[in-house]
Amino acid sequence: FNEVMTLFDVLCWSKEGARLSGQWVTLSCLGGGVHGGSLASSMYREEVAEIARREDRLAEVLERMGGVRMPKGEPGYVIPVFSFLPVYVQYWRGDEEFPPQLNLLWDANTTEFLHYETVYYLMNFLLQRLVTLLQRASGDQRK
Repeated sequence: FNEVMTLFDVLCWSKEGARLSGQWVTLSCLGGGVHGGSLASSMYREEVAEIARREDRLAEVLERMGGVRMPKGEPGYVIPVFSFLPVYVQYWRGDEEFPPQLNLLWDANTTEFLHYETVYYLMNFLLQRLVTLLQRASGDQRK
């Protein structure tokens, strides 16, 4: 569902001449009016917890997803969700004071390619795929 809805929206909504800005922003800056912190404090708590349990394999999996290492994050990678639309995945390890944190940063012009609401479908797909690949990389064949 998430993949199909995202593909449909990209095919039907992308504005003519849409291009990336090169500026990374949070979801709340895309203009949808939703404000919040990292994904760990939101509806993606379970996915972030699963990623944290397997954080030792995260860089490997992000690279297999076509990711390019970035300077910010533990690790941080830009993932090409489409050849023309990347997402910056930043993971920050937890410690005794702070829980693990996962941030997805978007190009400021993302909504030239898909509706703001569709970004949630894309996030769902990306996080589900990331968790599945982490489970496989960790030897959990049930997933």
